[in-house]
Amino acid sequence: TLSNRNIHRPYVFRNKGYILLSARVHAAESPGNFMLQSFIVNLLKQNDPVSQVLLQNFVFVIVPMINPDGVSRGHYRTDLKGRDLNRTYDKAISMLDEFPGPHAVMQLAKSYSTDKRLAMYIDFHAHSNKDSGFVLGAYHHDPDTMAEIRLFARLFDMYSKNFDFNCCEFGSPEESQDPNMAGIAKMAVRN
Repeated sequence: TLSNRNIHRPYVFRNKGYILLSARVHAAESPGNFMLQSFIVNLLKQNDPVSQVLLQNFVFVIVPMINPDGVSRGHYRTDLKGRDLNRTYDKAISMLDEFPGPHAVMQLAKSYSTDKRLAMYIDFHAHSNKDSGFVLGAYHHDPDTMAEIRLFARLFDMYSKNFDFNCCEFGSPEESQDPNMAGIAKMAVRN
């Protein structure tokens, strides 16, 4: 374990918010990796004022592939045991051996949420029935938080010709109470 080695913890940026990015919980959603890669490439553009403001204010924590076993075996949506890992986040926090990828993401989210440093979590997916980028946001009971979620999607729409705000969905009060939705990343991390 790391505690048995002489390894120091990574630096904690106390004056910055953290944005957690992840992809490939569904093995066949390789466009999610391409979107994440493009996000990183654009974020690192030194001549882009938007990127510079983001980097000055946020730390980006990146998990590029949550389901490497499913990817290596050519699975569509599942891991080696045939489970859709995007339905396990609510259980994953206490089940490292069963769900290592979602467990790691939940540990990161929990760590950054403890002292209110987690500003945003973006989980990149792909859908074969959509022609552009879009957001599937979690419903939040606080109107100001909902406005921020929608504003984020609007900014994407303004900044990218490949994003369509009209394709976005922002959940509902019913969805937020649905026990079948509790295991989805956007719901589990929100809670």
